[in-house]
Amino acid sequence: MTPYYADDTVTLHHGDSLTVLRALPSGSVNCVVTSPPYYGLRDYGEPGQYGLESSPAAYVDRCGRCSPRYGG
Repeated sequence: MTPYYADDTVTLHHGDSLTVLRALPSGSVNCVVTSPPYYGLRDYGEPGQYGLESSPAAYVDRCGRCSPRYGG
């Protein structure tokens, strides 16, 4: 995957969140920045969309899959 921007301190990826997250190795993410949908507020009718997990904890777990802090 080609980064949207990269320098010595940061690498930014831009794209569909599911596509980008699947391409990243486990333990490679230190920060997740989201924009709506926030947990449970909207159903966009997209298979596997973020925000429709069974609980807020499941949402955070899913977002943190690549984060070493959360065991990714």
